[in-house]
Amino acid sequence: MGPSSKAFTLIELMIAVAIIGVLAAVAIPAYQAYLRRSAISEAQSGLAQIKPAMEAYYALTRDYISAAPNPAGAAAPTNRAAWDPAIVGWGPNALNTRPDRFVRFQYQVWATTAAPSATGDCGAGGLCDATAANSRIEAFQATASGDRCFSGAVAASASGVFVETSFQGTDWFVIGARANLNSSSDPWSSLFLPVDETRIFECNLGD
Repeated sequence: MGPSSKAFTLIELMIAVAIIGVLAAVAIPAYQAYLRRSAISEAQSGLAQIKPAMEAYYALTRDYISAAPNPAGAAAPTNRAAWDPAIVGWGPNALNTRPDRFVRFQYQVWATTAAPSATGDCGAGGLCDATAANSRIEAFQATASGDRCFSGAVAASASGVFVETSFQGTDWFVIGARANLNSSSDPWSSLFLPVDETRIFECNLGD
């Protein structure tokens, strides 16, 4: 090299690498948090969209309606799964609604009446009683009981369960949404919107 040639010294390179590392340490978690907020926003919007569809169905039939998990498999942390209108409870003869064409969350409705063409299973669009619904809602949150925010005692009612027939009456529903937003099997991020509630109950949204 001539006397006027320019080159990075080892120290300058080390400083540049250190700066890049610091920027990555800040930017990557911020980007992941942004993706998580975006996904959660989808779930909140989806629940808010499904609830009036439930009320519209009730106005026509005088019954609420259960709906099986849709999509059939919950989406991976960074992936979207296609919404399937053919799944029990979601088609034209039922709720006839969808949060979006592709979704990160899996949605389900537990209610006092089975959807058309449903099996008898409360977890697959069938008729739910209060005990079965509360048990299904508890399991919906995560496979590990320690990762469940609402376990047996849920703050949505005076007696501590999402479904409380003593004041909700015989007709009720709970809409749920869940997704794996953290690349591990547990805990799931989950949200719930019960009948007669305007607030959404949230579990593990930051994980």
